[in-house]
Amino acid sequence: ALTLVTGFYTFLFSILVAISHGIYVLVTERFRFSKIIVYYGLSSLMALMVFVPWLLVSNSNLSKVSSKTKWALKEVPLSSLAQTWLININRSFFDLNQGLNFPSVVVSVIILILVGYAIYFLCRHSPKRVSLFILTLIGVTALALVLPDLISGGKRSSVTRYLIPCYLGIQLAVAYLFTNKITNKVTSIFQGVWQQKLWRLGMILLLSGGILSCVISSQAEFWWNKYTSANHTQVAAIINQADQPLLLTKSLEVISLSYLLDSKVKFSWLSDKSVKMPNGEKSKQLIIPENTDEFSDLFLYNPSKELREKFEKQYNYKSELIGKWNHKLEPTYEIKTFLWKLVKQ
Repeated sequence: ALTLVTGFYTFLFSILVAISHGIYVLVTERFRFSKIIVYYGLSSLMALMVFVPWLLVSNSNLSKVSSKTKWALKEVPLSSLAQTWLININRSFFDLNQGLNFPSVVVSVIILILVGYAIYFLCRHSPKRVSLFILTLIGVTALALVLPDLISGGKRSSVTRYLIPCYLGIQLAVAYLFTNKITNKVTSIFQGVWQQKLWRLGMILLLSGGILSCVISSQAEFWWNKYTSANHTQVAAIINQADQPLLLTKSLEVISLSYLLDSKVKFSWLSDKSVKMPNGEKSKQLIIPENTDEFSDLFLYNPSKELREKFEKQYNYKSELIGKWNHKLEPTYEIKTFLWKLVKQ
């Protein structure tokens, strides 16, 4: 129960893992009312009861939750989804921050074939309990995200972090395949020895690819999983050129951007204040620092059109676009970054 509660509070999609484990328990117990089913049911019920406060908070802020996750509902072509699935499966083993360009597409196809064979081998040669556990771990998570994308549109299934249980199950299946192929008793001296050597070579290549991926990513300025940081290097280069810059924003993305900025760059978080108008109606007015005249340059990071209009109407600042970047991370995801400069009219 404690594990389930921890999972629910840290990652909502942990409920899919709980469902897969529930299916596993029901099938292995042959749908009989056994002690194991009772214990699992009670643990799940206790976890859900503890999780209720968070569900109530989420429900009361449903509009905010929807606005923050609406990007996942954006329709994308099926071909783009399929390409992203292939890329993400490949990233579970070998990741050099590339898409489906040659020769990475060849590696991706080889790994896909390996994964398919590993799952087939698991179903044919492993005990039922083993194969069922891994298949439910993969299947429940994958189907819960893929089917809504196919039926109603969206790109939930393209987000790697949502499918971590699925990729973990895939890695377990591949590990089972290599373990069996390498440790099986040799029945034919010639054929068996050479097969074992080939599988050992394959395992060495796969592990080496994973280690190489970790080494390269650890030294890189940007990697694909840092979505919002895709254009930060270019943004920081422009801001750092100013003598005494002030960065104004409502975006939390500036937290990661701050590591690339010089110490001379100052930040100001923009907020709105509710003000009562002469006609009795309430209006939200933008609040900015009083000492803006002390800075040489005022920058706006990813502002909305409404925010730029407020600067113009309330404070007589004209906004000029000085930087625009589009970074396509994968077939279903593109990062757009805008940097504006405020000029007093």
